[in-house]
Amino acid sequence: MPYPNAVLKHDTIRHAYPINNCINFNHNALEDFQLLLHDAAFVHCTLLTAAVVEDFIHERPPAYATRLHLTRTLALLNERLATEEAQIDSTLHIIISLGTISDLLGERAATNAHMTGLGQILQMRGGITFLRRNPKLHFKIGRLDLAWSLSTGDMPRLLPNPVCWDPLYKSPSCIAASSYTNSDASDDNDIQFQLFTTGFSHQRLATVFNDLRQLTFSINKYTNKNMRLDGSQFLDALCSIQTRLLYLKDTISDGSSNDNIAAECLRLGMLAYLSTTFRAPGRKTQPAYLTTQLRAICQRIEPSMLEIRDVLFWLLMVGTISVFDVHEPWLRNKLDGILERRLSWGEARGRLLSVMWIIAIHDDLGKEAYSELMRST
Repeated sequence: MPYPNAVLKHDTIRHAYPINNCINFNHNALEDFQLLLHDAAFVHCTLLTAAVVEDFIHERPPAYATRLHLTRTLALLNERLATEEAQIDSTLHIIISLGTISDLLGERAATNAHMTGLGQILQMRGGITFLRRNPKLHFKIGRLDLAWSLSTGDMPRLLPNPVCWDPLYKSPSCIAASSYTNSDASDDNDIQFQLFTTGFSHQRLATVFNDLRQLTFSINKYTNKNMRLDGSQFLDALCSIQTRLLYLKDTISDGSSNDNIAAECLRLGMLAYLSTTFRAPGRKTQPAYLTTQLRAICQRIEPSMLEIRDVLFWLLMVGTISVFDVHEPWLRNKLDGILERRLSWGEARGRLLSVMWIIAIHDDLGKEAYSELMRST
């Protein structure tokens, strides 16, 4: 076996996508193994990604291994781009990895260049029609598109889908949270969310909220049966939800009313929620636009908004597992103002599940973050 170390590194990198634990993309792992045996560019890209992760964890400048594999990856990729191999699947995977790496490191110009090249190849391969036949590739490209928007505040680059504002589910919030969570959530709690969303002035946002909530319940239903939701079903919903959330940015005014504050909190909170489908080992990625905007808007939460207490608690917890530092003083102060009493983790988890909470992705992160928050003073 020419590249045994790359096989081990690839398995480690796979864990950066915890969504694999609950979504079945019908991906053939043997194809990756074959690439690691025979595709030198893919191998060096894999080793580069692993080296970058090590640098990221230790918060250090690029090590020798990082520079070596970057040089070799780019050289081999450039050779390939001048041939018919420019359009093969492994080339797309390499460029996605390079774009993800540059975004992780905050190198915006490099990310822009990789996304431009990726967009051109995608068009040659057939665009969204091609991606629908390749769910795992579709997810990774959508994830890179989201990362770009969360870092810059710009619109999606690779999947600028036409926006359809119709709900994905015919009866919003018709599924009681308690059906899937084994928590202390109740039908009364679910009715509260229906009242919250139907009385909300930002109805398009309320529809997205309900759609993401329904999608989460479906994922958890499969998880509780030791199964995974079908990747195509997941991607159809995810792409619609992600696109609508990003395009809603310009429809929510900057006014100081509680309704507008709640709307922007909800929009950014759902984007943070989606961002947790990728997790760099060791520490949070904290994309610039999302981190700054979500922190600023969450600090504007007022006591008069406590009729949506559980939603506010969910927002702060999602922010904590995605972008906030658990020791930020304002965060514990806001939690103390929202929670009527100190909750056990089991009680806190029940409330989070009653809003939306992907068991396979968020449970471990949430328990650790909540315990740390309760220890802080």
